[in-house]
Amino acid sequence: MNMTTSELCDRAKLDDEARKLAQPEMPLRTFVAELSRAGRVREAMNSLVQVLPKSEAIAWGLDSIQRVDVALIHRGGPEAIERIEAWLAEPNEERRRAAKTAADQAGLVTPPGCLAFAVFMSGGSMAPAEAPVTPEPPPDVCGRMVAGAMSLAVALEPRVTQERLRAFVETGLRRADHLKIWENGG
Repeated sequence: MNMTTSELCDRAKLDDEARKLAQPEMPLRTFVAELSRAGRVREAMNSLVQVLPKSEAIAWGLDSIQRVDVALIHRGGPEAIERIEAWLAEPNEERRRAAKTAADQAGLVTPPGCLAFAVFMSGGSMAPAEAPVTPEPPPDVCGRMVAGAMSLAVALEPRVTQERLRAFVETGLRRADHLKIWENGG
């Protein structure tokens, strides 16, 4: 992980208030934890999805939205979850495109649909399978979709939004610690 806090702020599209917490030589993990401690939990989540490997960010997002029962009952939600799980078990082009189909059916306004779209945006051509290959999506889009799915899930239970977001971030930090993504300067 060779990203500065300033680069992370740009990639996560953090506002000026959140950027004030970033110091030039601050390790990324310290910055993400500081955002959370300062009550900027959503910004901590938006940052963490940008430093995790895409498949790990998607796995974290899946684990998170599955903790919100009401997030899973939308039309197309169960199929989207199945497609996400299949791609996580064996990431390949066929499964990535199947996740896109499931996202279209569930809708991007549902947590499972949004997360299935994150799978599609994890890499590869954005054009239809039979069309000429197009450039891959920008590197921040997958993470932004993961954070969007998690935000949609917590919005379904507004009384506990902040507590859930905080729990999501704590779980994400533990996941990142376990993966040792911080060891190379983060």
